[in-house]
Amino acid sequence: MNSTKYYSSKQENMIANYLGWNVVAGSGARSTLPGDIQSDEWLGECKTHESPGHKIIFYQSVWKKLMDEATSKYKFAALFVDDGSQKIDETWVMFYHVMPSCEYRSVGYPFAIKTNISFKSLDMVKERIKYGFTTPVIFMVGKYSHELLNLSTLRDFQLMFGKVNF
Repeated sequence: MNSTKYYSSKQENMIANYLGWNVVAGSGARSTLPGDIQSDEWLGECKTHESPGHKIIFYQSVWKKLMDEATSKYKFAALFVDDGSQKIDETWVMFYHVMPSCEYRSVGYPFAIKTNISFKSLDMVKERIKYGFTTPVIFMVGKYSHELLNLSTLRDFQLMFGKVNF
């Protein structure tokens, strides 16, 4: 059995490589190194589980901490959460209302929100499919933790904000 750090590191490297970002060396070890991954514009925090099939949960407390860290670095915040599989297709992203430079579709978040945002990935994938695959889809969460936030799949996020690796 592998350690929690193993699964976290696997997820961080997968997302950073996919987006063309960098893994923050020693992330979480020191307050001067916030976030897990970053680009010139973004600071990302990654959350996973040790086994697949879990709900995707965006914790308000994690988002608040990440927003504070990103603001201190003059970057946009992105919270990456997967179901424990550390797979691109099972990863979702919460981010502050940032306008992508490409065409996209913006729709309302389809489920009720309590304190934290949680859903089964398959349920959100079904919602995502309703809007086709010609443009990225942003699910508008609305006011959450006093901010206008969005959710998207990692694939859609990459199309809107990622760098192309050659």
